[in-house]
Amino acid sequence: MIARQQLDALRRELDQLFAAESAQARVLARPIAELARLVDQPVEPSPAELTPALDLLEDLLEALMREAGWPRAGSSGTTGRGSPC
Repeated sequence: MIARQQLDALRRELDQLFAAESAQARVLARPIAELARLVDQPVEPSPAELTPALDLLEDLLEALMREAGWPRAGSSGTTGRGSPC
């Protein structure tokens, strides 16, 4: 249940960042679908089961952020809360 709620929250954040039919959204679709498959199982998955899909998603998001210019030269690369941009 917790994993499903977190995945839904992640999807909402990604929807705010990337238009539904954008190239970025298409790149992220497969790892998001894999995470959904894992969290929709009758028994909540262990962190070890989620790690490969989460690692792929992290790598893709980082690549998309770098493509968009993150971190910008002369900036600290964080919002002041420790998160990128």
